Amino acid sequence: MLGILLSLAVVATDRMAAPVPDAVVHRLSGPDVQRLPAVVAGVSPGRLAALPWPATGGGAVGLAGVGLVAAGGDSNAVPIASVTKMMTADIVLADHPLAGRSGGPEIRMTQQDVDINYEDELRDESNVPVSDGEKLTERQVLQGLLVHSANNLADTLARWDGGSVPAFVARMNREAASLGLTNTRFADPSGYDPGSVSTPGDLVRLASVCMGNPAFRSIVDEPSVTLPVAGLVQNYVSAIGRDGVVGIKSGFTNWSQGVVVLAAVRNAGGLPVTVLAAVTGQGGIDPLGSAQDVALRLINALTPLLSEDTIVHQGDEYGQIRVPWQRGGVPVTTAKGISLASWPGAVPSISVKLNVHRLRCGTLDSGQRIGTVTGAIGGSGASVPLIVRSAVPCPAIRWRLAHD
Repeated sequence: MLGILLSLAVVATDRMAAPVPDAVVHRLSGPDVQRLPAVVAGVSPGRLAALPWPATGGGAVGLAGVGLVAAGGDSNAVPIASVTKMMTADIVLADHPLAGRSGGPEIRMTQQDVDINYEDELRDESNVPVSDGEKLTERQVLQGLLVHSANNLADTLARWDGGSVPAFVARMNREAASLGLTNTRFADPSGYDPGSVSTPGDLVRLASVCMGNPAFRSIVDEPSVTLPVAGLVQNYVSAIGRDGVVGIKSGFTNWSQGVVVLAAVRNAGGLPVTVLAAVTGQGGIDPLGSAQDVALRLINALTPLLSEDTIVHQGDEYGQIRVPWQRGGVPVTTAKGISLASWPGAVPSISVKLNVHRLRCGTLDSGQRIGTVTGAIGGSGASVPLIVRSAVPCPAIRWRLAHD
């Protein structure tokens, strides 16, 4: 009898000393995620209603941070005039970021800048007067570029940032390719060259990126600026400051006619959004005014179609933690929900990432973060933590004694 007891004691000691199996994290997918199909099916059903596309030229609408929503009218790549300067500013700000209201580094004007300004005046191009030796901050040069559409300052920034105008233009085209602007080609940094072409859809995509930069956004929202030599200069986008318009850029040449990209703050079912519209090829007595009017009509027509849709709910289950000593799994759920701006026909996407797959007993507490869920509509997305809904206990002595 004593021998049996000793043997049992040895077995019990061995089993208690044996390592406890790891907790295994399982990601639910497909039919196992019961709520996901219902959520996706319920987001913005139907098709986008017909929008008031221009009778001539082309148009497109979208959302800042999201990208293109829809395009209509002429979809061919056409000259875009000074709207080109959006890309010029985007590259300069990427290479030389401006924080807050900082002016940034000083750029000294040279006789070359004065000569270019004089040449621009002879060709009746938009410009900002400068003097040899004048010092402008980066912000001031960008203000002259974006607010008063100065072609001479586009060349100044190109040389300052890229070393030469051709090198900078090559960079502009590489950036366009990296952003997926397949119908866009730049021939110069100002847009005076008719070889700088794009489509309304590509311009909305570019504007969506540009408006994500706080410095760019603050500059294009200025109705006027005062520069040292030029004095007070006005923004060519006359709609800024009314009807929620916060920028962005207009342009006109004989080749392009009236071109504009507008941004206006609107409400999508309680969620503030920046609606974008791009319009090309507008003629008539006032080409820029006509382009602005068409862009505003497109923005106002899209706005009531927008909504705030919840594509991930707080507590949605996307995984389970399973251990052999406990029936069922401990749910892995979202810590909070994700709500985004949407529109009829928009298709959300949801991706799940688990940071761990096996965990030791006793290391999992309630609320512990072990992954993320990312939800997106268009180019706009957000991520929320995946957490353990409740602690995962270690096995009881009774279970350990009964299992090898």
